[in-house]
Amino acid sequence: MDMDDLKSSQLGMIFTSSFLGAGFVSGQEIMQFFGVFGKMGVVGMFLAIALFAAFGFIFMYLAKREKTTAIDRIIMGEGSRGVGAFFNGMSLLFLFGVTVIMLAGAGSLFNQLLGIPYFVGSAILTVLLALLSLKGIKGILVVSQAVVPILLVMVVIIAIWSYGGLEPAQVPDSQMQSDNPLLSNWLLSTLSFFSYNILASLAVLAPVAQQTRSMKTIVKGIIQGSIQLLMMFACILLSMQRYFGLIGEAVFPMQALAEKLSPMLGLAYTLLLLAAMFSGALSCMYGAIVQLFGDKENKKSVVLMLWAAAFVFSMAGFKELISVIFPVCGYAYLGAMPLVLVRFFKVYGKANNA
Repeated sequence: MDMDDLKSSQLGMIFTSSFLGAGFVSGQEIMQFFGVFGKMGVVGMFLAIALFAAFGFIFMYLAKREKTTAIDRIIMGEGSRGVGAFFNGMSLLFLFGVTVIMLAGAGSLFNQLLGIPYFVGSAILTVLLALLSLKGIKGILVVSQAVVPILLVMVVIIAIWSYGGLEPAQVPDSQMQSDNPLLSNWLLSTLSFFSYNILASLAVLAPVAQQTRSMKTIVKGIIQGSIQLLMMFACILLSMQRYFGLIGEAVFPMQALAEKLSPMLGLAYTLLLLAAMFSGALSCMYGAIVQLFGDKENKKSVVLMLWAAAFVFSMAGFKELISVIFPVCGYAYLGAMPLVLVRFFKVYGKANNA
């Protein structure tokens, strides 16, 4: 397959996988940002998906039209270098941070699954990812095409099975409140979730836009990817809320729910969760590498050093990044959204009047 002619179905898989981090698929991220807000959390879910689709198109349009993968140029064009450099730097830090947290989550899962030391599991995943990342976009495509469809089916199975096989363990909406001061209400939580996710995905979507021939293909891919993402989002969120009393304290809530249904199902979901961490970490590090090197030939030694650094930082843990770093980055990124809209309408108007 010629990688400069991606199909819409392939783009849809990459679009979906760019949001499937360890926090999302484990249920921990969705629990913190949406599950605790009850019915308004469901409203927030639909708002987040709509924003992902709209800004996914805007970012990919700008990247393709301007022939650039640099986040600062997509947001600011030839505007203020200081502002652009800030968002570029924040994006790099966030992409690296997400990679770190996924390696940390993998270490925890390997320990839970096989009883091997935490650092050994993280090291195993780091080595595999480092080797695959050297293959660039082809490596991401291979992983996303394999992982996303299976995860989608598995999440739907768990949601349907739990509704028929477990007694509800809901708690009143009044008790489902966030204890995180950074996520004080559903709207702020939704906007923060949207902004850090879309900026992180841009590092992957921008280079993908360069390798897709038409905007029609991009639109179809985003629609497919958004539908897939909504299905997974809804199955996880509604399950989290229905069984909040059973799994609300679990580090990996969806894996805990799967185990309550069947030990074999729990094992299968654990393996898929590892695969999602693998896919997400690969996408994020690839995005960071593109931001650092652009389209130039990457120095393998530098890439491997980045993975080594990610492994070292992954020893710090899993849950803290989701509860603190994610919201902080989200609020920091919100300032980019009005700038992006202004830039999009300017570029779009200029293209139509040409």
